[in-house]
Amino acid sequence: KISDDRENISDVPAVYFVKPTPENIQLIGKDFSNNLYESYYINFISTISKSLLESLAELSIKHNVFDSVKMVYDEYCSFCTLYDDLVVLNSQDCCTDKSTFYVLNSRSVDESDISEKITNITDSLFDAMATLGINPYIQYSMGHASEMIAKSLNKKLESAVRNDRNGLFKNVQISANIPVLIILDRNLDITSSIQHNWCYESLVNDLLTYKLNKVSFVEKENDKLMEYNLPTTDEFWMTHKNRFFPLLAESIQVELDKYKTEEEKIKNLKNSLILPNDALSDKTTHLTTALNTLPQLLEKKRVVDMHMNIATGLLSQIKNRKIDSFFECEEKMLSMYTNIDKPLKEIYENVNDDMQEDIIRFLLLAYMCDYNQQKLSLLSAHCHDIENMNCLKKCVDYINSTSEFTKIRSIHVKTGSVTKIDDMDDGATKTIKMFSNLLSSASYFAMEGVKNLVQKQHKLPLTKIVDSLLSSKNKNSCFGFIDTNNENSQPRSPSDIHLQPKDIFIFVCGGGNYAEYNNMVEYAKNKSSVNKLTYMCSEMIKPSNFLQTLQKLGSELLKESAA
Repeated sequence: KISDDRENISDVPAVYFVKPTPENIQLIGKDFSNNLYESYYINFISTISKSLLESLAELSIKHNVFDSVKMVYDEYCSFCTLYDDLVVLNSQDCCTDKSTFYVLNSRSVDESDISEKITNITDSLFDAMATLGINPYIQYSMGHASEMIAKSLNKKLESAVRNDRNGLFKNVQISANIPVLIILDRNLDITSSIQHNWCYESLVNDLLTYKLNKVSFVEKENDKLMEYNLPTTDEFWMTHKNRFFPLLAESIQVELDKYKTEEEKIKNLKNSLILPNDALSDKTTHLTTALNTLPQLLEKKRVVDMHMNIATGLLSQIKNRKIDSFFECEEKMLSMYTNIDKPLKEIYENVNDDMQEDIIRFLLLAYMCDYNQQKLSLLSAHCHDIENMNCLKKCVDYINSTSEFTKIRSIHVKTGSVTKIDDMDDGATKTIKMFSNLLSSASYFAMEGVKNLVQKQHKLPLTKIVDSLLSSKNKNSCFGFIDTNNENSQPRSPSDIHLQPKDIFIFVCGGGNYAEYNNMVEYAKNKSSVNKLTYMCSEMIKPSNFLQTLQKLGSELLKESAA
């Protein structure tokens, strides 16, 4: 680290890769003064400001190392690409006080901190656009931080295109197919960040510790910390991360059975070599072929075992916290399906301490959907603990304070957040008989007690907004439009340009979530006019952390009203 004490190595060049901050400039100056290295190659993660660059130059002259500074370069990489279509701007741990959603919505945060957060987001978005070499149209939700970000980004792009000494935007072409960047505010839809989900990656993020495609959890049986990387090269992960948990369990069982079959073939070939046989050379050839494929087979087994361990960790949490019942209830509420008595009863029959946060999330979602509160009275009784009641009240207070609350209700209640689920016999979500082998005593999974729930594809609220904005008939006055490629002073609208973007970039200011990411990617796949959709966000939100943020914001409102 640049902040660590280092020994003098005067005959070796040094390569720096740092953020352009005043603190780092001073630390580099300290290295200059100690003449630590033969030469200096300085790479800044994002664009360095003119004032900081001047400070760096002054320090190099002051310590007589000006000729030793061989390169100062902006790398434009202040963002993290988790997948080809998923980008986060802040890959660090985001505690409640530092999360983008909190900083941009708290009334106790200094304006300087808000301005710094806006600047950091703008710089990161600019770096992403510069890396791709595109100057997109910009659409944004008005009256939010997203509007400030959009206008700030536009100025930065205009300046860069006009003075493109580095050739970042040399291949930009003016056409109706120019990519569009849609900047949305998290306040437009809070529900997807607290709703329980039934997909593999969303469950991993909700129930386990998940950061930068690395999952960790404590194995229940031996109290051992398990850590696994989930890279894009893991084909099983990439195929199944957006699949529902029962489908995942079935796929793991299928892959294990395949491995057993291949393993048995190799054993049989090995045993056949012991017996006298005229076709021995033929069998030797088969065995050689099998042994050559053994490394790939063992790697496949390692991957399947890893996912089996992760799924087992999830299964323990699902059963303990009744995630399947919460998911079923919430889907029916959002579908305006009124008969949720059966799954609701299953939740409140055996409430444990680990479920308290899930209950608060569920009640909060029910409140935002304007659901019949009488239906929730039995479950609400389990929030009579003063701490839990206060948490729920604070979250509700914050939501009521936002100007978007009526819009939230409109999106969910008027149209429903999901397609109506068919065949809801005696209150159970539609199921399919697809993993009976998993319920057998010989199964690797003890899936008894977990519902085989299958949900229809649907559009989440922000996906609906994106769909509306991409429609040629869109006349939504709540969203602004910036034509970054328009050299005339006269502003234009999407209808003037006949917007037909092939590449869509969605940025959610205030944090994203995996359910929303997967929902938008699936939407784009089914839209023939879209070549690719990339989901971007300030950070990926864990539901428990977001709930704490809502609680803290509500607590600040309470203190303000009492003052």
